[in-house]
This record gives sequence, C-alpha cells and structure tokens, in this order.
Amino acid sequence: MMKPRCILHIGMPKTGTSSIQETLYKEKEIGNGEYLKIGPVSNHSTIIYSLFAKRPELHHAHIAAQRTKNQVEEFVKYHKEQLGGILSLTQSRQYIISGEDILFLQEEELLELRSYLLQFSSEISVVAYVRPPISFMQSAFQQKIKEGDLKFGIAGFYPQYKNRFEKFDRVFGQDNVSLIKFHPDSLLAGDVVCDFCNRIGISIESKNISRENESISLEAIAFLFMFYKFGRDIGCVASLQNHKRAQELSTFGVRKFQYSKLLSDQIRTKIADDIQWMENRLACSLSESIVENENGISSEEDLIAVAFENRDNLAVFMSKICIEPMATPQDIADVVGRLGQYSSKPVFSHAQLLRLESPLVDLPNIIKELVLSLGRAGQTKAVNNILCKTSDLNNCLNKSLSTDGNIPFSVYLKKRLLSIRWIRQVKRIKDILNSKADHNKSLNTDCNISYSLDRYHDGYFMGWLVDNNNPLRKLSIEIRQAQRVIARGVANQFRQDLADVEIGDGCCAFVIKADLDWKNDESKLLLRVVDCEQEFEINTISN
Repeated sequence: MMKPRCILHIGMPKTGTSSIQETLYKEKEIGNGEYLKIGPVSNHSTIIYSLFAKRPELHHAHIAAQRTKNQVEEFVKYHKEQLGGILSLTQSRQYIISGEDILFLQEEELLELRSYLLQFSSEISVVAYVRPPISFMQSAFQQKIKEGDLKFGIAGFYPQYKNRFEKFDRVFGQDNVSLIKFHPDSLLAGDVVCDFCNRIGISIESKNISRENESISLEAIAFLFMFYKFGRDIGCVASLQNHKRAQELSTFGVRKFQYSKLLSDQIRTKIADDIQWMENRLACSLSESIVENENGISSEEDLIAVAFENRDNLAVFMSKICIEPMATPQDIADVVGRLGQYSSKPVFSHAQLLRLESPLVDLPNIIKELVLSLGRAGQTKAVNNILCKTSDLNNCLNKSLSTDGNIPFSVYLKKRLLSIRWIRQVKRIKDILNSKADHNKSLNTDCNISYSLDRYHDGYFMGWLVDNNNPLRKLSIEIRQAQRVIARGVANQFRQDLADVEIGDGCCAFVIKADLDWKNDESKLLLRVVDCEQEFEINTISN
C-alpha cells in the first residue's frame, strides 16, 4: 500500500493554531485525511518537540508539570512507541501533525524529524501562517499577560521570521514549505481554519469550527499587568488560577489593546531586515495599517496609567467585595488578585468532584485530590508542605480508624484546609466519610466506559480505560480472539498525559501481554470489561 502524505502544520504562534487543532481533533471524520490522536490533547507541540529535541526536559510543559529528567525520558519512550504504532497503522491518504513548538527545533533536530516521518510517509508538506510583525507582537504580549509571564516586556516578542522559517526551507525543501500570510484578505472566507482545510483538501462545516484564545480588552490587560507586576504571592506562570483570573476579566472593558504608532514604527525599523526577508519569501507585503490614536500603548507606564484611570470601574466590577481605596499600584494589584478567590466557579474541577463524590473513594485518594487541586492552582508552597507532612497524615489516618479517642480524620483535614478557604469542599468530603451506606453500595453499578487501545507492540497491548461514573475504580479487562482469552490485566497504571487532562485520576492505563494468533482467520478482537460485563470490538491490529 502506498505510504500516506504527511501534513506538518507548524503555526506560527498567534495564527489560529489552537482553533485548527481543536476543530480537527474533535472531528470524527475529516474526509481525505486523518488528524493524529497522539495522546489525549489536540496540540502535538509537547510530544513532537520532546521526541526530537536534544534536551526535551527544557520544554515549558515539562517544567510546568515539574517532571524529573527520568519522567521526561519515560514520556519520550512511551510517546515514541505510540506515534510509531499510530503511523504504521494509518490507512488514510494523508495525516496531519500540528504543533507550533516544532518551530523551535534546531536544524539538526528537524533533520531527525524528517528522517523519522519519511519511514511512514511518501512526502512531507510543511504549512505555516505568517502574521505581520506588530499584529503578532500585540497578540503574543496579550497571551503572556494572561498567563502571568512578564519576562519579555511590552516590545520583546519579535517574530524572528528568518531564524524560525529558513531552516525548514533547507531541511524540507522550499517547494515543500507553504507559507501563507495571516490576514483576512489572504485566507479563504477570511478564516484560517477554513483556509487550512481547503489547502490540504479536506472539508469542514463552519458550525464545527472551534474558536480558541479569544482576545481581551485593553483595560483587562492593564489590570492583569498591574497584578503580575506589583502583586504578592503570584504563583506559577500559566497556572489554573492565572487562567481563571484572565477569564473573569474577559467581560471587563471595551477598548482594544494595540501599540501606539510611535512604538510600532520603532519596532518595524529595528527589525526591518527580518521583515524584508519574510516579504521576499512570501512574495507579498507585511505592511500594516497603523494609525495614531489616544488608546495606543507605548510603554509599561501607559498600561499603569490605564489601570489608574479605570479604578472606579474596577470597584464597580468587584462590588461584591469590600475594598479599600486604590491609591497605589499595590492596592490595584491586591484587588485584582481577589478575582480568583471570589470566583463563582468551584475550586475543584468537575472531574475531581465526581471522583470525590464517588461512593468508592478512599481516604488516600481524597488527600491526593486535594494536593492535585492545590498544585493546579499554583499553590506550590502548600503542596510542598502537605508532601512534607505525608507521614503525619498517614499516622493520623491510622489512629482515627483504629482508636475512638483520637481526633477524627475529617476534623484534622478540615483544620488543615481552613487557611485556603476550602470549607465547602471539606464539608463535601466529611459527608462522604460519614456516609457508610454509600460505601457499601454494590461494585456492579452501571458503567459508562471510555477507552483507547493505543497500539499493539512486541506482544503487548497498550491503552487506557475508565468508568466515567466511577473514575477511581480500577477495572479488570480481557481481550478475546475467536472466543479465546489472549490477554488479561487491570487498567491501573499511571500516565502523566491522562492525569494532565483529568482522565480518571491518571492511573487508568494498561500494558498487558497478549498471546495473539496471527494465523487465525478470525481477525475480530473483543475488549471485555470484566467488572461491568461490557464488550467492545477492536479494529484489526497489525504487528
């Protein structure tokens, strides 16, 4: 069979890349093509970068997840096996890999990526959208402000066209690298998702297009800047709490964030040679219509001024909180910092609450959920303190269960959590602890199974399986061929990628040895969930 064509979509950042990824990942059928499902997330950046970079542990996703070098090595090993299995089994005429971080691979790393992909592909076509410099820098600055990352400053996001794109021409050949100007006039129907799909020959209905990373107002950006510049106890960059804070401010303000003409002209002059290189490569102009207006931002001081001008509006927006007069930058930062504390959204995610409300949840998993939620909220000090006290918690737990005279574990846990205002969640946990009837409920309740059989390799089936009605339950599975059980195991192994997107508690993967008979004419395989008496047909698998 002829090898498929590889479409390698590399961004650039801030060109609707997330919308392309989310749209194609969610589509079950995209006609003449296949969007690779490498792991449980739509963006392939972390996986592809990790597989081919010389030092994958330096990728921002691994740093944010606090993975050790050994854990990163395990991440690379697992996903390289998974990617190889997926590519060897694909029957589509073309497949799509999308990740803007591929742009940051060095030339020798791209050569390795090219060599790897050509094992499975007839050809490789690289696609990227190129955003004009000022538009790109404004959008990149806004995104970093939402994440709480100020290290590059207001004018520090140069597009670096030549440095990022010239290496692709050398590695893949310029004829195989399509660069398209990111502007409504250059895109089909003015939409990057429609344009990308049209260029690679697949169709998508407009109602199915996802919109990601929507912009926020100048006023919201000014207040977020004040918080991250002057606030106390900020937490880590790109934490869940930072995301929630930006989301709450998304309805605040009406003015559009943009650089002043003065700053824009200074930037274009400074990087004129780089702009000229990209214009020659695109064979079109990257000029932008930049007019002077009173809202244009030239410096960080301008953002501070916008924040002070809108103090009264912020007070109205935050009227549910009793606040002091905002006379200093620190005062404004403190007020903005309260957004996350008074969010109408629950402190725990929906998936976590389902696990905590399960009648089968045990006490060690309750502690684990609390620590996970603290970590996602960026409360690293609290997480480290709890981990240091693990032995104390275990001792308290053992005493509480064995001796009536000692303090109950639920009371101990409540005292531990009062300082971070989780009283509602503590009450919910206490109700679970006191509900012995629920704990005695039959294990054979109705199941709502989600699963993925990722691949078969070297005599082992690999994948994951979870009961959505009881995500902490560890399910026993069998794989049958022609009524013969060829593999048995339990879906209870930990995978970081599953934990990151809250599939169960992350401990729902399996790697089980199988006695697969390749000579058997009966190719149909069945995955049986023993606990629920449910069966699922598996597509024929090649070795």
